[in-house]
Amino acid sequence: ELHRLRSRLASMLVRRAGLASCRRWAVRSLCTPTTPPTPPTPTISERIQDRIAEQATSAPSLAFDAARRRGGGFGDAVAAMREKKKQVDKEDAFAANTQHLIKLPKFTMSEFREMLQESLDKQEAGMSYLNKARLKLDTMRGGSTETMIDGQVAKVQTQIDIINQMTPCEVDRPALIGYLERERITLALGLGSDKRIIGDMLEQQEMMAMQRQWTIREVLQGRGVPVTNEEARIRMGNSPTKWYVKVMRRMQIKNMTFKDRRKLWMYNGKKNKRAKDTARWK
Repeated sequence: ELHRLRSRLASMLVRRAGLASCRRWAVRSLCTPTTPPTPPTPTISERIQDRIAEQATSAPSLAFDAARRRGGGFGDAVAAMREKKKQVDKEDAFAANTQHLIKLPKFTMSEFREMLQESLDKQEAGMSYLNKARLKLDTMRGGSTETMIDGQVAKVQTQIDIINQMTPCEVDRPALIGYLERERITLALGLGSDKRIIGDMLEQQEMMAMQRQWTIREVLQGRGVPVTNEEARIRMGNSPTKWYVKVMRRMQIKNMTFKDRRKLWMYNGKKNKRAKDTARWK
């Protein structure tokens, strides 16, 4: 009798352990998400086919086909394709720059210097021996592409040197840079009497900061980020910020002639002595 009781108790324990393990397996199988199957790795031929299909439906290829359908020659079609490629690259660069600007916590001269240095690095990395040889050949044929690129690189490097001559307070607050600060930077770098380089650089940084502020406002209000420069210009004109109006007004006055500036209601910090109707800007 005792042996029968022991065997019965052992069978019950085994059955209970088996049920518990089954329950644990069932719970684990229900709670644990199944791993998705890994997609098969495409072969080289499939990659080439996808690349060809992508290039065939791109904007430059469509421009090439449109030029050929209009009856243009092969040279005209290639020129249209290159022009469209430049436009697409410019739009992609603008979109990438806009996304980079809105992700920055702030945009001071320090961030502006980093962007300038990054552009120089990209220019240097993309200048291969083949491109240099092409530029030299173009110069020998009478072209000016190499001179233009060298001038742009020298201008960007000068802007970086100007920012390096600023104090930490001036880097954080470019509005502190007045006449005396420009004189100090000009003498330190030996720029001569031309102080427009510093002014143009400050205007460029302010325009980018203003564009960043406007884009952040558009994103916070639930509107999309402009893709092209033309779209951004139109939208900023339709729904401007106070900073945008201030900058545009300053640029408008800067482009005026001396005679037109005399017609302003406030000229050189003093009230115009003319009549109110003639002194008001139109």
